[in-house]
Amino acid sequence: MDHGRGSKAAWIRQLASWVEDTPAVGAVVWFDTDIQAGSPHNFRPDTDSAALAAYRAMARRSRFAG
Repeated sequence: MDHGRGSKAAWIRQLASWVEDTPAVGAVVWFDTDIQAGSPHNFRPDTDSAALAAYRAMARRSRFAG
């Protein structure tokens, strides 16, 4: 979720680094819904250009290559 000022992009970058540093993680699933019932937060990775760039960079990492 985004708390403004690029926080979603930073969170995605942190997630990518954590997954790379944690070999026990076998998969990452991203539910890219617009909103969750009862929540104002938008979980889509394309809510701003920085978040989308971070998400794309994460997806291109070899650790996420399947």
